[in-house]
Amino acid sequence: MATNRSGGKGIRDPSAVGNDRSFLFTLCLLNMHGGEWLPEVFYEDAFLRAFPRGLNDVAPTPYSTPEKTVRSCYTGRALVNFSAFSGLG
Repeated sequence: MATNRSGGKGIRDPSAVGNDRSFLFTLCLLNMHGGEWLPEVFYEDAFLRAFPRGLNDVAPTPYSTPEKTVRSCYTGRALVNFSAFSGLG
């Protein structure tokens, strides 16, 4: 599992990807674009444009870049888990 620079454990660390603002941002995106199917990369790109400093919180690993880790965490937490939890997915 990836660790962030503060020593937290990647996707389980709420300070990494998935803070309150990112979920509100995701809800706004889904409100604006949820009527049409868009690939997850659309939402990942929008997230990285809105929260570029999130990349600074994730250390590179031998098998992943910070960007790949953030994209994966965002998709898993915001698009898959949160959407399923809230009945959207």
